[in-house]
Amino acid sequence: MNELVTGIIFLAISSFLLSILFFYFYKNSKMKSFFYFSMSSFVYTLSFLLDVPEEFTGVTLISNILLLTGTMLLVNGLYVFLIDKIFKYSKYIRVIVIPFILILSFDIFVLDTNGGFSYFLFAFLMIFISSIVFVFFKNAQIGKYISGISCFLLGVIYILDFYTEMFSDSELVWYFIHSILFLLIGIGIIICYYEITQVRLTQAEERYRLALEGANEGVFEYDFKKNTTYISSKSMSFIGRSKVEEHKRRALWDLLIHTEDYREMKDKLKRHLNRETEQYTCEYRIKNKSNKYIWINARGKALFDEVGNPYKFTGFHTNITERKKHEERINYLAYYDEVTGVYNRAYISKKVNELQDREFYKGEKHALLVIDIDDFKYVNDLIGHVQGDFFLKVISERIKSCIPNNSVLSRYSGDEFIVLLYNIKNIESVREISNLILESLRKKIHVMNHEIFISASSGITVFPDQGKNFQEIFMFAEIAMNKAKELGKNRCVVFNKNMNDEILERVLLENNMYEAVENEEFIIAYQLQKDLKNDKFTGAEALVRWKHPEKGLIPPNKFIPLAEETGLIIPIGELILREACKKIKFFQEKGMQDFSISVNVSSVQLKSPNFVASLNNIINEIDLDPKLLTLEITESILMESFELNIKKLEKLRELGIKIALDDFGTGYSSFNYLVKLPIDILKIDKSFIDGVHKNPKAKLVVEGIISFAKKLNFLVVAEGVEEIEQLEILKEQDCDKIQGYIFSKPLFESELDRMLLKK
Repeated sequence: MNELVTGIIFLAISSFLLSILFFYFYKNSKMKSFFYFSMSSFVYTLSFLLDVPEEFTGVTLISNILLLTGTMLLVNGLYVFLIDKIFKYSKYIRVIVIPFILILSFDIFVLDTNGGFSYFLFAFLMIFISSIVFVFFKNAQIGKYISGISCFLLGVIYILDFYTEMFSDSELVWYFIHSILFLLIGIGIIICYYEITQVRLTQAEERYRLALEGANEGVFEYDFKKNTTYISSKSMSFIGRSKVEEHKRRALWDLLIHTEDYREMKDKLKRHLNRETEQYTCEYRIKNKSNKYIWINARGKALFDEVGNPYKFTGFHTNITERKKHEERINYLAYYDEVTGVYNRAYISKKVNELQDREFYKGEKHALLVIDIDDFKYVNDLIGHVQGDFFLKVISERIKSCIPNNSVLSRYSGDEFIVLLYNIKNIESVREISNLILESLRKKIHVMNHEIFISASSGITVFPDQGKNFQEIFMFAEIAMNKAKELGKNRCVVFNKNMNDEILERVLLENNMYEAVENEEFIIAYQLQKDLKNDKFTGAEALVRWKHPEKGLIPPNKFIPLAEETGLIIPIGELILREACKKIKFFQEKGMQDFSISVNVSSVQLKSPNFVASLNNIINEIDLDPKLLTLEITESILMESFELNIKKLEKLRELGIKIALDDFGTGYSSFNYLVKLPIDILKIDKSFIDGVHKNPKAKLVVEGIISFAKKLNFLVVAEGVEEIEQLEILKEQDCDKIQGYIFSKPLFESELDRMLLKK
């Protein structure tokens, strides 16, 4: 075998080795074109071997086939490169591939010619490619030197061989050196590619790390095979210990986790490593450098080997302290009352429904107490809403001091509180707690230099005997509380079925009342008033009555409170005022020019923005002298919105209407307020008149009221006069008018007409 054949074999081997290398890296598809180029070179060299006449005569056909195959491989490599590399990847890939193609093509050309100008062209091309490698592959460390120097040496060797024919005596050495340099150029290209790839990976990791730190994320990783743990500096910065050495970080991290959360964290990690959960997620508290706990959200995922054992566990730490504070604030707003700091209606509803979900197991019984402050609106009017909030806080603290530790106190609304008592022994134990609360609330409270005394009313429901859900249970307790108020306030009432029947009756009554307004079923009964100076009937008080078509007369105490609650008192009151004005006009036409009628006005009517205008329209419509109409206002009504009501009364007096203060002495105003009130008539309540002829003290009180009223130029009317002795005393004390059963019971319209017009 001559040296030429041996040299070509060396070149074929180097091409084949490069083919194998590129085929191995073909898996990532980026080396696909390189594989075709090196295979093309290998096939070309095989064709040269077959085309040596002295050794391989008669195989020209095979040689040409190989030459054609090599050309096809070269063309396919160029196609793959153009499609997959130039238009898809970076400029570095192009610079690697183009010189390599030129090396192969020119090398093959040189091998197939006798040299000449092509030697210089190829030599300078090699030197040029060498400079390109060093310029464009500056990020490579080793590959650029292997490829660049090999290209340079190959070019230099071509030039030296052209001038000196240094390899003319040994073609084998020439092909050997050529093969080695050719192989080194290809290997250098592979090394350059991977070095550049590594640089890009490093840059990508750096960007990833910066992104994590910018996103407030820390990284942790457990390597179970190496038994090592990595916790990033970002994670350690959350607890102010980023400078701790890496090998000490895990032990310190575990040590600082809150003891209450550590067990849960370990349990969740164990479940994930046992493949019970798809992902590990846990929120726990960890102590920072200032010995304060912060909240960490840890999430990660484990990798498992073929037999199902975890070999790596990677995840992230996130500081969620601010989120937790926000959640706590939302939870506080959702379940706490901001004024008093106790729970709100949503929380106690949730707790009762939780008992319902447990189906009240083991025969347990629980109790719900509804506590409402009596006449709290007057306290608010006295001290204002800001101090009223402080007042409510004091109330809640007093209630809390009287109830068991495991009970729940909530402010339901306004001045209404609810207490949930778990697993009660008997109803008497609940009564004791309720009475203890009421007793505590009766103690005076100091607010803004005021000493305030209050009382409260309480209603109790025992469930599940009474009610199965919160709405029912609360409704029954509130019914009992309202019953306590009806019975005189400052007491506790336990709900029973009869109360529910009363509510049903109330609902039915309300429905009937709407129909009654439409059907004008409300009528007036008149209670006469006699002037003691001339012994004549000079007026009457109009008392509303409901004449139900089936139930007959329904007493006022049955429907007036309900009418006020529903707002029906406004159309009912307007009806009564209109009928009373018509009656005054009727008596005027009958010759009774000074006969007046007084009509009671509720707080709902007085608060109505259209009340004054509506009354003025009625007076103008009937053409009535307004001085013959009197409006009776109770002290309690005046005190609800004192300043606003005073202004309205002044407007009514400007119209000529007289104002009477009804039930004097039973409310809150007393003598101090009389000088401020725009009134014309003072009515002494029946409770004072009842004992005036039996009790000297009662007589003195009535005498004082009359005397004081006279000094203020008020007309005085005594209510509820039933005895001759009462009448004589009132005459002695110069009372102006009286009304009561001493003359007659309240009279309906026809009866009143017969009595006054009988002459």
